[in-house]
Amino acid sequence: MAADGSRTIEFYWTCNGACGLAGSAHWQANGDTLIAKDVNADGWGIEARMSTGRVASTRGLSSPVTVKKTGDLTEGNWYNIQLCLVKGSDESCSDGWSVHA
Repeated sequence: MAADGSRTIEFYWTCNGACGLAGSAHWQANGDTLIAKDVNADGWGIEARMSTGRVASTRGLSSPVTVKKTGDLTEGNWYNIQLCLVKGSDESCSDGWSVHA
């Protein structure tokens, strides 16, 4: 986590062939912005989820795409974010990671 409370979680595909970064979830403390970035046109979306209930999602959008959700949060408070891969009713999520506003 950066000194200002920002953090990025990245997801990489592991496979035989063309593999690499699938997408990321990012918390930008300066501006209280939750960001989901999908860089791989593989049919899966990226959701950045926050413990406040805020969600930035690329679900159903064509890649590459970045979605940002903003809104003021109380400065100095701690929250959790996680990255989820989503497709239809399927999802796979990372552990929660601490961030602060």
